[in-house]
Amino acid sequence: MYQIGYAPTSIALVMSETKILIMDRHAEVRKALAKRLQSVDYYQIVGAVADVPSLLRQIRQTQPDIVLYGLHTTHGVKLSSSLYDIQQVVHTGVDVIVLSPFIDEVERDLILQAGAKRYLLKHINTPHLIQEIDILHPVLL
Repeated sequence: MYQIGYAPTSIALVMSETKILIMDRHAEVRKALAKRLQSVDYYQIVGAVADVPSLLRQIRQTQPDIVLYGLHTTHGVKLSSSLYDIQQVVHTGVDVIVLSPFIDEVERDLILQAGAKRYLLKHINTPHLIQEIDILHPVLL
């Protein structure tokens, strides 16, 4: 006689972490952003760097979900350089949120065309920044 048995099935819901990499040339800005975001249980700050070569290296090493890209210039050649840098980061498959010291409509359009997912003010309040990150990388709670 044969018995038919079924293995017990269980569904485990695992909360995914959002890995965040911060790039800003100012150390105090990097520290402040990291401190603000560390309060979120499901965020993992995987690094904070000052320049694009370090950023690209850290992306390869840590495979973040989101890069917070601190924009430090808005004029001429430096903007075109930032656009190129953003395209490089986007090409790695990472979502980019650009943090700008002030809103410039033309700059915003160019940055979004370069592939950034968001263009926000650097002095954005923490709940709004968390909301923007969560929209780009929703987690299962």
